[in-house]
Amino acid sequence: MEIYNAAAVKTKNKDMNRRKMHSGQCKYSPSLRHRAGKRTANTGKAASAYGGMNHPMRRLLIYLREYRRDSILAPLFKLLEAVFDLLVPLAVARMIDSGDDKRSVFLSFASLVIMALVGLACTIVAQYFSARASVGFASKLRCALFSHIQSFSYSDLDSEGSNTLITRLSGDINQVQNGLN
Repeated sequence: MEIYNAAAVKTKNKDMNRRKMHSGQCKYSPSLRHRAGKRTANTGKAASAYGGMNHPMRRLLIYLREYRRDSILAPLFKLLEAVFDLLVPLAVARMIDSGDDKRSVFLSFASLVIMALVGLACTIVAQYFSARASVGFASKLRCALFSHIQSFSYSDLDSEGSNTLITRLSGDINQVQNGLN
């Protein structure tokens, strides 16, 4: 009887140590089961923890909350880049219409160079904000998913399979990160 109790205690301690191993390392790991949706008593329909945001992609916005500013600035700078790219034909048309006036041609050429430099700057800034938001989002999502996997029992881990969990931790999150970038 003592051998059985010692084995049970050893297994229990091993399970607790495995769960403690990752706790505290992830600053942001809300419970994934909490947001999965609860059934209401009256209707039987899923109630959302986000006030009507039942779509699975909208549930991921919680991980993007810290990068809201970056997520807004990146498309704005992309828009500025597109505006400067669209102004190039107008400057070239003005250069052609000016004819032999060297001063006007020089000013049009200078405006083309300035627009190219400003467009390049907008591209770099947009890519910086986009990369910062997508990498931060992916790291928070990966951390939350890893914390959720740590809460699985051994039987859950065996039923899911390590291949599936590794794919979700790496490939799927990288796809979401690339889509956001």
